[in-house]
Amino acid sequence: MVNDVNAPTTMTPWAFYPKNADVKMLNGPRFDQDANRVFKMSADKFESIKNDPNALGIVVSRFINRHFTHQLKRILTMQRYYIGVNDIKFRQSGKATNRADNRIANEMPKYITNMRVGYTFGNPIRFQYNDDSSQTDTNRDEVNTAIDEFNQRTNEAYHEKVMKKICL
Repeated sequence: MVNDVNAPTTMTPWAFYPKNADVKMLNGPRFDQDANRVFKMSADKFESIKNDPNALGIVVSRFINRHFTHQLKRILTMQRYYIGVNDIKFRQSGKATNRADNRIANEMPKYITNMRVGYTFGNPIRFQYNDDSSQTDTNRDEVNTAIDEFNQRTNEAYHEKVMKKICL
């Protein structure tokens, strides 16, 4: 990476950059087979442990541990791709230091992600009280006003977009 003045050595504050190692590309799966797995808890299991904080804590700890061991590497790699630091920047080209290194890292992941988030949340999600079972509910307007005020204070539309970007 001697030829590149913007080489990742100037960007090392983030822990998700490869550590002085050549990134292996296109020789087998890059991530664990559970990297894209959706971890769920059955409703029956939740019903049986929802009132026991110790049992619920054990299950939550298992979910967090599985996320950390199986999914975090893929998520951090995708985050690097999003900010334009692709694996091609870390791959050793084998060229002499005085030769041109014409590899190009593109920003397509960022473009694709931003387009999908824009299509999904171009109009923000609307939160409102909606209980059709009681037509005589007099607090409906008060609840809707409280929800709107809370969403404005917490910038809910922004957080929805950030969560969607992370989920892609």
